[in-house]
Amino acid sequence: MARRDRPGIAVFIDFENIVTAAESRYYTLDLQRLFAELGRRGRLVLKRAYGDWSRFTKYREELLRHGVDLVQIYSYGHKIARNRADVRMAIDAMEVLFTRPEIQIFAIISGDSDFSSLITRLREHGKFVIGVGVQGATSDLIPALCDEFVYYDTLIVSEGGAAPTPAPPSTPEGEAPAPAPEAMGAAERYRRYLEDWGFALLEATVRRMGLTRLFEALRTGASDLTLTRWLEQANWEGLDLEENGRQELSWLLLLSPALSFGALPPSSVTPIQGLRVTSLKRFIEAAESGMIRFLGMANWPLEPEALALLLGLPIGEVESILRGMVREGPGVRERRPALGASGGSAPGGRLRAAAGGAGRGPLSLRDHPLPGGGPGAVRGGDELSSRSKLPHGPGPLPAGAADDPGPVGGACAGGRAL
Repeated sequence: MARRDRPGIAVFIDFENIVTAAESRYYTLDLQRLFAELGRRGRLVLKRAYGDWSRFTKYREELLRHGVDLVQIYSYGHKIARNRADVRMAIDAMEVLFTRPEIQIFAIISGDSDFSSLITRLREHGKFVIGVGVQGATSDLIPALCDEFVYYDTLIVSEGGAAPTPAPPSTPEGEAPAPAPEAMGAAERYRRYLEDWGFALLEATVRRMGLTRLFEALRTGASDLTLTRWLEQANWEGLDLEENGRQELSWLLLLSPALSFGALPPSSVTPIQGLRVTSLKRFIEAAESGMIRFLGMANWPLEPEALALLLGLPIGEVESILRGMVREGPGVRERRPALGASGGSAPGGRLRAAAGGAGRGPLSLRDHPLPGGGPGAVRGGDELSSRSKLPHGPGPLPAGAADDPGPVGGACAGGRAL
């Protein structure tokens, strides 16, 4: 088909939506593959992207090289700005519908359900609508309403045969091998234990999208703010993230080596001096290690397959995190994070080496507000002694965690070589 005979495509990009979702899985948004895929279906005669471009500076030059018109939406307030971007994009698409009748195909790059009415109206006027979104971060309405829907994930996998270590997308029934019963049991015990300490246990995609937005806020904001203030400033609009979910992200960062607090002990009210990591990928990996560290400090055996089920990650990523924890050495393991919202301390001490190295003795819990309760509290109000050792100290264990968690020291179980 001659180039002039190919159908014209108008591309509208809800940039914050697609880039946040893509970065949370793949640590970047590959614009080249995105436009190449759309270009197979016709001529890209109009390309517009909507967002606050002071927040997405690393993509501006590439977008301009691809001929994308950058529509600036100023961030007077995160929620207001996001809604204004959606409204502006819908208005522009309807304007093109009536003023450019030669354009027969509209590409809506977003997983936001707010665009369902726009898609419906475009199809009512005889236009062919292509949607693009990230698996796990796209409303079920959008693929159902579009004439064609392309998951961004398939573009990443199609070239080279493998994705660059994403959080696992949903797989069709029957394709994924069933995990071992022992791993499922261990993951369930981890889960019950963490829930009793107040962890929300966010789904992997939501957790990574939240960490991505927090990373952007930490990287672009002013210095010397506390983690509590960072949580207030980050853009949570469009994420199913309640207060306890945001608090979990805070705990993961306090338990991890991702942030620098200078000479002061880490806490939610200690001014942050900077990031210890410079890339989003390392930031997410460091934060996700926080949950593993919490289990290790409580002397649970660190079984990679069970941890993968708990975190919703491929086992290879979990093993990579464990190897990184071993490499950190004693200096990093001495961090004593304070998880209480008021800035008090929480279970601290040297993290047991992920591969079974020796660590400090029983964890001190005296006057340490813990996730989900007051000083030394567990769910149900039972108080642990200041000389207790988790999870075998005085007082009842969390429901379902009565089984011996294994050898003391947070050793990796299952005989997997790290």
